[in-house]
Amino acid sequence: MKDNWVTKSILDIGDVISGGTPSTTINEFWDGDVVWITPADLSKIHFPEIKTSGKKITLQGLSSSSANLIPAGSIVMSSRAPIGYFAIPSCNFSTNQGCKSVKLKVGNDALFHYYNFQFNVNVIKRRGEGTTFAEISKKELEKLCFTFPESLPQQRKIASILSTCDEVIEKTEAAIAKYQALKQGMMHDLFTRGIDVNTGKLRASYQDAPELYKESDLGMIPKDWEEITFGNEINFLSGCPFSSAFFNEEKKGMPLIRIRDLLDSNQETYYNGLYSDSYLINEKDVLIGMDGDFHIVKWNNSPSLLNQRILKISEKKEGKLYLDYFYYYLFPFLLDVHNKTAATTVKHLSTKDISAAIRYLPLKSEQILSAKKLLSIDDKIQSEQSALAKYQQIKAGLMQDLLTGNVEVSVAEEILKN
Repeated sequence: MKDNWVTKSILDIGDVISGGTPSTTINEFWDGDVVWITPADLSKIHFPEIKTSGKKITLQGLSSSSANLIPAGSIVMSSRAPIGYFAIPSCNFSTNQGCKSVKLKVGNDALFHYYNFQFNVNVIKRRGEGTTFAEISKKELEKLCFTFPESLPQQRKIASILSTCDEVIEKTEAAIAKYQALKQGMMHDLFTRGIDVNTGKLRASYQDAPELYKESDLGMIPKDWEEITFGNEINFLSGCPFSSAFFNEEKKGMPLIRIRDLLDSNQETYYNGLYSDSYLINEKDVLIGMDGDFHIVKWNNSPSLLNQRILKISEKKEGKLYLDYFYYYLFPFLLDVHNKTAATTVKHLSTKDISAAIRYLPLKSEQILSAKKLLSIDDKIQSEQSALAKYQQIKAGLMQDLLTGNVEVSVAEEILKN
């Protein structure tokens, strides 16, 4: 351990304060100005600061319950359902009984201890008790000990480094959210208004230019869109129920794609029996998981075999459907079909649900241009997601190094003396 690092209990660094709930039958206790934080509020916070709460109480409600008014800059954590969400309120606040707060003593940096608690969250969770759900008591929380630098400037330096990472991560997540919202809006416009292939711009809406539209059994659509039966214009193939007797996990044979592999490209199952080449999945094939909550994936990995309960979609050379356009069109279409499917427990899509469907769609040239625009947004989303994964990995490494003392943080000597 570094010379300037100490081991202290939470009780040594601050006062642990429990929460409470005013009576829900007395209206005068609710809809006031006092922030009242619950685990549900904390679950929505991915970064240190929390500014408000879903519900607020009045001062009368505060005084009538076991809730306490806690100063801004304390650390609040969920102590049950589940244990381990943390935040630093930027205003005075109270909490319900599902939270515990640590009002820090002088000489302790809230942001540093926020990260230190996060880093040691499994230690906190292991002390949780309860038969129905885990909960850590005030007494148990107070006894927990952590090792950290005693120097306040050093705590602040470490917190500053980690918060800089969080700022970059937050900006990256905001960029992803922006592009995803842009994509959803563009998909709606492209699938209802379409795009002018001559100008590359969206057509005017029906409200603005009704002369560009015609009636259909699905509503008003652009005049040049035509009726298409999906099964006539694109290839569909259901997966084969390959015998499990030929499955192996030693990577011998051909990779076999099962439902669980659609969202995880690290294939664990291989098949070393005989198979038909027609069940091969190739790059850019579109796959749909047909059980429960359907998944749509464009295959970008090595050739693999198509297992049962997965539908492969590929483009016909002379067909009227462009596969990339159809890939984007599938999600809103299948969501509508899925929501209308009657089932008592699990909803299952059928190949007929898709192949027999009739819709009005633009000419292939317009589909290509529409898909190009959506692919461009997806490229931006993928780029930001790759950057996000990198930043998260960097932060995890920094937390491991800085919060264990493996890497010493340099702070000017004159600051350390203050």
